Amino acid sequence: MHFDKTIIYVDMDHVLCDYKTGFARHKARFPDLALPQSEPGLYVDLDPLPGAIDSYRWLHNHPETAVFILTAPSIQNSHSYSEKRLWVERHLGMEVVENLIITPHKHLNRG
Repeated sequence: MHFDKTIIYVDMDHVLCDYKTGFARHKARFPDLALPQSEPGLYVDLDPLPGAIDSYRWLHNHPETAVFILTAPSIQNSHSYSEKRLWVERHLGMEVVENLIITPHKHLNRG
């Protein structure tokens, strides 16, 4: 499949997505919650970081690389799985959804 290409994993939070700003915005919506990330809506509403989408597309289209998004879910929020998938579709397209890996065990991947 991708054996002849360099495998690259790209994280979502703080790499593709502006998690810091999104978390602050979500915290303002739910100020009384100790874990605002437990409420739906955080991940799907994150803004892309400047240049992140173009950089991802450049890597994705490079003939010598196989690029995957490797991200951990919030174990506090079961919606994070679907929200992260929706974010990828919205900002990068369905073809990239096929290269989305959501796991709390990112350390098991090699690339």
